[in-house]
Amino acid sequence: MLPACLSSLLAQDYAGPLRVIVVDDDSSDGTAETAARLTEAPGSHELLVVSARPTPDGWAGKVWAMSEGVRAAATAGSPRAEYFLFTDADIAYAPGTVERLARSAAGGQFALVSQMALLRTANRAERLLIPAFVYFFAQLYPFRRVNHGARTAAAAGE
Repeated sequence: MLPACLSSLLAQDYAGPLRVIVVDDDSSDGTAETAARLTEAPGSHELLVVSARPTPDGWAGKVWAMSEGVRAAATAGSPRAEYFLFTDADIAYAPGTVERLARSAAGGQFALVSQMALLRTANRAERLLIPAFVYFFAQLYPFRRVNHGARTAAAAGE
């Protein structure tokens, strides 16, 4: 899914500068190589592939990779990022998604905007597990409460 994810991000119509940073956290699935091939594709947005430093004790792998992405975004000479979009490689973005998320964040004065992805349920296991995941997530973080400026925030994946 990484090529679909990156292609959909790089094709976003976003008014400001948009830099997509892929953090390779020493995965064995060819993430860096796959992303590097896409850096050659023409487009109006920058794609940067960085290697994460080793995960320090006490850090979870995904959170460390996110931290390494923020670190890469803050390199000297780069414009300061107004927003960060953290995503998993298995999400493909519909046109206009990034612009809508940024507009939502700016218009609501929010520190965090999270959009639930349409989750694929193509096989029996997914049809059993995905609805249960959404149900229990909603029990922990009731959507009506966290959507309206509550002190509790919720985000799943992105």
